[in-house]
Amino acid sequence: MLLKIIGYILFLGTGLTLYIASLFFYYALWGTGGLIAAIILFPLVEIYPIVAWVVTGYFPGLLFALWGIGIVGLILIGIGSKQNDYV
Repeated sequence: MLLKIIGYILFLGTGLTLYIASLFFYYALWGTGGLIAAIILFPLVEIYPIVAWVVTGYFPGLLFALWGIGIVGLILIGIGSKQNDYV
């Protein structure tokens, strides 16, 4: 149970952080249209680190680290789901 809670906190926390950062990035890149597109096309958050890498030309290590932490959170959720809570 504790692993699931930690996993959800990691996954949702990094997801929200990446979403907010992507809103700022797409607004700076394409203006108001980019902001509207980022809100409507929510999956843009998932490819945001790659888009930032291609557009800026440098590797955004922090964004990929946040992405990795979110994946670790998903793994913890999966492990926590398979554990028997009645032990």
